[in-house]
Amino acid sequence: MGSPSPSLGKANGDGENVTALAPIESLRPGDLVLTHRNRFMPILKLISRQHIGEMLEIRLHGCSSLLHITLDHA
Repeated sequence: MGSPSPSLGKANGDGENVTALAPIESLRPGDLVLTHRNRFMPILKLISRQHIGEMLEIRLHGCSSLLHITLDHA
């Protein structure tokens, strides 16, 4: 199974109120992302680790991309 690639809200850090979608792999510390509290906050650090366990594939109706999630997020 390939690397999951969902998209997240992303804004530039110069104070503009601009949003765009970006692949999660392209995010870096300092990028702003939309939080669960509906506000933009900067990424402080990235954590990456290999997942060991089952993954689910979700395909939304009308979308050709697959979303890979762990059972904890189902």
